[in-house]
Amino acid sequence: MTLFLFNYDCEFEWANDPAQVANPQSPWAVLNAQAPILWPLMQPGDRLAVYGHPQFSTEFAEILGFVPELWPVQGGPTNRVTLDLGPYSGAICPWGWSPRALKLAGRPVDLTYKKLFSKTFDRPHPLAPPCHLVSGPETLPEALAQAYQDWGPTRVKHPLGSSGRLSAIYLGGPPPKAWFRWAKEGLILEKQLDLKAEWSLQFELEPEGPRFLGGTKLFTTRQGAHLGNWAGPMGGHLAPLEPTALALAQKVFKEGYLGPLGIDILETTERLYLGEINPRFTMGRLALEWSAKLAQPGLLCMSGPGPRPKEWKDIFAQNGAQVPSRQFGWQKMETFENL
Repeated sequence: MTLFLFNYDCEFEWANDPAQVANPQSPWAVLNAQAPILWPLMQPGDRLAVYGHPQFSTEFAEILGFVPELWPVQGGPTNRVTLDLGPYSGAICPWGWSPRALKLAGRPVDLTYKKLFSKTFDRPHPLAPPCHLVSGPETLPEALAQAYQDWGPTRVKHPLGSSGRLSAIYLGGPPPKAWFRWAKEGLILEKQLDLKAEWSLQFELEPEGPRFLGGTKLFTTRQGAHLGNWAGPMGGHLAPLEPTALALAQKVFKEGYLGPLGIDILETTERLYLGEINPRFTMGRLALEWSAKLAQPGLLCMSGPGPRPKEWKDIFAQNGAQVPSRQFGWQKMETFENL
């Protein structure tokens, strides 16, 4: 029996980003309610840490063969799920291994995990976008000036950020004070690409080595915030980068990491590039799991406040006074071509 945690804040915890209260107007209130999307990763008898009282889809319960046992989160609510959870004794499976998740599991806070996160890019790499790693705050102004001279608009990324957070575009001029703080962790400067599409390749790093699971198409805002993932037959679209992605997975495996691994792929009109390496669960991985368990291609995405699209199915519903207006669902969709 394992307790599953949707601790989406894992990178922010490594980055010492301050905890924030999840009031009804904050994105954390919506994210805290999304734990049921972990359902296809679970087995009968497993527990799911939840805020509120989700009611699971009876249609999906029939297909999956069970509903998770709920483990109410008593503290918070904040965007620090493991902190709100409080003490727990037993096996856990978090979204990502943050320091507090490691402590909950009774495991040492091994900096290997932070080392892996800070190696978000295996750079320099011939199949990755042009980039420069800033080693400290004192070299930041010169590095930014050189990057802008070489590439023009430059993406500035904290190595522990995700989903558009701790990321910005540099267009010249003095850098903000926050970037000097980011540079203490080893800032990434990257040529800003004109993206046509974003993808991911998913692996599970097992004791025997990496196991390739498949690919997904990723949809984000221009700022990098997640919108949804399509999973289904790719038709060899990502095949040119699969051997390189597997080699990167092997490298992460040799560092001692076991667990889920997602590698982002960036597509421009000219070519495919390697993107971020995520040693944690990702929405792409969940899209693959839902597609496999439902035996159909489709889109895992968050609904808007209006009417649901055709073929949309809610994974769960919330009971209680603070019901989020947006939540994840599954939309059967044979192809990603028209998205």
